[in-house]
Amino acid sequence: MNVHNKAQTLVALQLVLEEYRYGAVSTIHLPSLLRTTLGLMESSKVVEGSADAEAMIEKTCKIFEGGKIFIVRFIITLTRTQLSLLCGILVPLFALILVEQREE
Repeated sequence: MNVHNKAQTLVALQLVLEEYRYGAVSTIHLPSLLRTTLGLMESSKVVEGSADAEAMIEKTCKIFEGGKIFIVRFIITLTRTQLSLLCGILVPLFALILVEQREE
């Protein structure tokens, strides 16, 4: 994909994210959309400290904030049993991540 196409694709993905307020409708797989958008943003050639870099940081923050909103909305829809199962998976996972970080 050339630079011009990347830029246009990035603009289109950001418009989709903004249209749905960084949430998702059932026809959009939000994690994939966020991953693709962040990947394109990362591969963009931006000079550190420039106005473009500041705009990129702002957009990245919005994307992560949107991801947080999506997760909160998802958790709210879970039943008590589903939430219990999710916690049973996440707590050991986070513990493993913390142990790995301490070893580095």
